[in-house]
Amino acid sequence: MGDNGAANVATGQWVRLVVVRVVLTVPSLAREFGGPVTKINELAAGLRTRGHHAEVIGCGVGRAATGLPVLARYHSNQVPRTLTPLRAAITRADVVHVMGLREPVSVAAALTARRSRVPYVIEPVGTHRRRVRSHRLKRAFDATTGKAILREARAIIATSRMEAAELVEDGIPPSSIRIRSNGVCFDAVLPLPQRGELRAALRIPQEAPLVLFLGRIAAKKQLLHLVHALDSLPGVWGLIAGPDYHDGTLQAIESLRAHLDLEDRLLLLPEGLWEEQKAQALADADCFCLPSESENFGTAALEAAGAGLPVVLSDRCGGAELLGPQASVVFDFGDITGLALALRKVLEDRTAGAVARTAAPGLRESLDWATLAADQEGIYESVLRESKGAGMKF
Repeated sequence: MGDNGAANVATGQWVRLVVVRVVLTVPSLAREFGGPVTKINELAAGLRTRGHHAEVIGCGVGRAATGLPVLARYHSNQVPRTLTPLRAAITRADVVHVMGLREPVSVAAALTARRSRVPYVIEPVGTHRRRVRSHRLKRAFDATTGKAILREARAIIATSRMEAAELVEDGIPPSSIRIRSNGVCFDAVLPLPQRGELRAALRIPQEAPLVLFLGRIAAKKQLLHLVHALDSLPGVWGLIAGPDYHDGTLQAIESLRAHLDLEDRLLLLPEGLWEEQKAQALADADCFCLPSESENFGTAALEAAGAGLPVVLSDRCGGAELLGPQASVVFDFGDITGLALALRKVLEDRTAGAVARTAAPGLRESLDWATLAADQEGIYESVLRESKGAGMKF
């Protein structure tokens, strides 16, 4: 434990956790890896503000983080050339927070913590269920190493009630699950710029209704459903901005777009939109759409809603529970007609934008990382308390 330890070992008394050394690991530090990178950076910053030592470690290069050199890549996974910095950090830690489950860095972190008798928590970020590719390899891993890693974790963190319910259905004991919402940092997008610049650059008519998707172009996002929905909404434009997950989804969208003759009003930006460009996209859009098959949270949709944009999302998105009906429309996943009707409802309602903007400040307050860092601190407290009884390291 740090200088002001959480447990008084001599007397056996538990005192308030003051300074703890946390190692937070993420499979990749690259921004293209998506929400987990932003999440772990913001969570670490919040913990530091509360006085804790928080070190972020992952493959590649990132801000305020320890980067592991990349040896190879497998699909979206990065294999580190060396684990020495990771192992050294874990031996000095009081608790390890593993973001991810099956990725090389995640597995190495959990196994190292286990061998070093350092308590660790796992935040699967929606990957516990085998949803996309390599099902046979994942099944073999889950039956062996994965089972042991989950069994020895002191807590499994879910970011929504929906994800917690899935974990229970998959066999995780309810007593092991802790729910801590994701946060969203709005500094990069707020205040929104004046409307129109991106529309002009992409030749989108200023008066045309525009549906926006921001996120990885991947199979689980079910963007083909969005393409079909747009086909039934004449005059409505769509903008899908990546990054591309390289699983064939981008090519499938391009093929369907051509087949439906939507090339004039469905734009694809597989390289993604970042920082000022993302803010401009949120300013220029009339609606954000997330038709995913599964989202443990759905950060992009919550970010859009917090910026004041009406949101249409499937009932498989955990973050929907944080959005009131005034800021969102939820449709049944897979119901393309229902998706089209939800989009039409939002786009034809002239008050939808104003209502969403009114709801946005309250949502931003509930998603503040400073508040959520305090919630995470409480999870670490309980983990360290339980680990003390199990004779683990302090």
